Amino acid sequence: MVVISGTTNPDHLRANIAVAQVAKNLTDAEVARLTGLVDESTAVIDQPRQSTPDALRSAAQRQR
Repeated sequence: MVVISGTTNPDHLRANIAVAQVAKNLTDAEVARLTGLVDESTAVIDQPRQSTPDALRSAAQRQR
């Protein structure tokens, strides 16, 4: 997981910091599972409609 630096939006900065705290506690297996949720070949740079922590939470719930 990569925390994106350079944000000027305080809400995005808080989300990035929160993700960094979560990411450092993930096991290799958890990172692999999260990575497998996305087809990176179709990735585009866009403004997310939901915060990163919310997106990760939603993705994890869909896999249950």
